Amino acid sequence: MYILNMANLQKKISHGRAYWYIVEGRRIAGKPRPVVLAYLGSSARLIERLLGQEVAGRVRIKSFSHGAVAALWRMAAAIGLLPILQRHLPGQRRDGLTVAETLLLAAIQRAIHPGSKRSFAEWAQATTLPRLGHFVAQDLTSQHFWDQMAVVQEPALQAIEEEVVRKLVLELKVPLDTLLYDATNFFTYLNSGNGRSQLCQRGWNKQKRMDLRQFSLAVVVSRAVFIPLLAAVYAGNISDPKSFAIHWQTILARLTALGQNLEDVTIVMDKGNYSTAIQADLKVSRVHWVGSVANRYYPDLMAIPLQEFHPIELLGGRSVAAYRCRHTILGQEMTVVMIMSENLRLAQQRGLDRALTQALQRLAALKLALQNVRSRRKEASVAAAVKTILAREHISELIRVTIGRHGNQVTLDYALAAGAYQHRREEVLGRKLLITDREDWGERAVIEAYYGLGQIERVFRQLKNPYHFAVRPQYHWTDQHIRVHVFCCLLGFLLGGLLHRKVRQAGINVSMDELLRRLVAVREVIVSEKAAGRGKPRLRRQLEELSEKQRKLYETSIS
Repeated sequence: MYILNMANLQKKISHGRAYWYIVEGRRIAGKPRPVVLAYLGSSARLIERLLGQEVAGRVRIKSFSHGAVAALWRMAAAIGLLPILQRHLPGQRRDGLTVAETLLLAAIQRAIHPGSKRSFAEWAQATTLPRLGHFVAQDLTSQHFWDQMAVVQEPALQAIEEEVVRKLVLELKVPLDTLLYDATNFFTYLNSGNGRSQLCQRGWNKQKRMDLRQFSLAVVVSRAVFIPLLAAVYAGNISDPKSFAIHWQTILARLTALGQNLEDVTIVMDKGNYSTAIQADLKVSRVHWVGSVANRYYPDLMAIPLQEFHPIELLGGRSVAAYRCRHTILGQEMTVVMIMSENLRLAQQRGLDRALTQALQRLAALKLALQNVRSRRKEASVAAAVKTILAREHISELIRVTIGRHGNQVTLDYALAAGAYQHRREEVLGRKLLITDREDWGERAVIEAYYGLGQIERVFRQLKNPYHFAVRPQYHWTDQHIRVHVFCCLLGFLLGGLLHRKVRQAGINVSMDELLRRLVAVREVIVSEKAAGRGKPRLRRQLEELSEKQRKLYETSIS
């Protein structure tokens, strides 16, 4: 029998003999499980221990999650993060902590166990973070965080980001020749009548929550290093092309401050961020670019037969079919690299078939409704309904619809255009149009640069990961607090990214999520032994018994 979150004495019988263990009950994968903290030996050995201490109850054992908080705390020290924060943030103290120390603690929590500021104390006191940070966990209430965050202004956050980026670029030798740009948004539960936030607006939400207010985040990373070089929070009703234009001058200023020659830089963006205005800005700045445009605007390129494509071998043994040409895009002649991806084709095929099935079902329901003798719908009304049904996924090109009249009733007939469907499935799906002004780059270089956008997608997936780094849940309703909150999330992601990079360089192949999960499981045990007489208890700290893999991971993380 064992009790959750408490050390217990447990007996096990082996070959007729009793052996004793100190175990602690924990929830693992949602189920209570005993975790062995120490082996005490046989009954005779246990009696010897008790007699040697004269009375029972002189030994107390507690354990705390240690590995993850220790590794992130050590990483923050390694890059000098706390001194940088202290240089730019107010020095006010609350509950013994400066604003800089409070934000660092919040960042570590977001990396390991995202939750509300109200839940911070409960989480922290189950870890060794209070010992590392020299604070009392119970003192750090939600009001503590609110007061500390309230004095942080946006210029200070920008100055911190600039100094951290400069330090990392110089120390890690981060190349700035190829930069990746993308944006995402985060829905909130902010009340529609709350007028205190200008950031939270209604817009097209990438998680399909158009019913909620949202704010947006733009990120720039180097293709070579998995850490943000620039991040900007902005209003949720600004479209991606407009947001790029807003942030472009900041990106240029950051590159110039880092001493980067702009003519050596290539910025990569997805099709949602490209426009004629952006194209003009890029030309003026002398920065090169790789982008993408929507297929539907260029049917002549889509008509090029696949026989004219040729295979391109990419890094990691991956291969795609590609076709290169010069073509006028948005009024400017440029290099086009059209690729055919089998994985993309299969994904688009599933989407097309799903949309086609739904359209046929809705047409069947509409036809049945028109056959009702009471139906008095007009042809214009039926035509409008059909147009709505066929509006998605080029369905209007694949289903032939005839609207007629029989007596006083409107009739509807439809059929799948099998030839058009076959052509689209085999010749059109899976194509992607990449565009660039890098005439000196081969197809492989253009494709590899564009595929690098997957790095930012991984950043966004982590920031929406409910287990580590998550921006949500966020319970702030003023723009200033939202900016500070996102800043803490990105700081946590930065520390996690650097830690992940460190263990990967040491030859340990593990995902960032798995890295943190394994480190969270590394626990520190504190054994308190009462001295004979009135002496002070003796404390002994030690790690739980680790496997060889766990020890290597932990030692690499904190080295």
